[in-house]
Amino acid sequence: MGIRGVDLRVFQLEGMLNADCTCSLQAQFLEAMSSDASPGLMIDMSRVESIDDAGLTFLLLSQRLAYALDKRFCLYSVPTSIQTIFELAQFDRVFELEVLAEQAA
Repeated sequence: MGIRGVDLRVFQLEGMLNADCTCSLQAQFLEAMSSDASPGLMIDMSRVESIDDAGLTFLLLSQRLAYALDKRFCLYSVPTSIQTIFELAQFDRVFELEVLAEQAA
């Protein structure tokens, strides 16, 4: 799947993005970003039910790693409840947030 004409690897996150799951996710992201030839990652947040500080930290560290490897990192299909958290914490200014054409319609 790509946006703006660029093919990015898609990761589907789901459930609660918290300390219980971020360790295993961090290993998966490190593996994907280090070995994948794609120019970046799109993180599908559509199935994420909640996020805590560990989840936010995970996203920030993943973004930092992607940028260090000169890869794009963007979030899309962010649920309204999580979008509100991003806005309150001003993370909507930190993360690249995409709205896909089918969401905008």
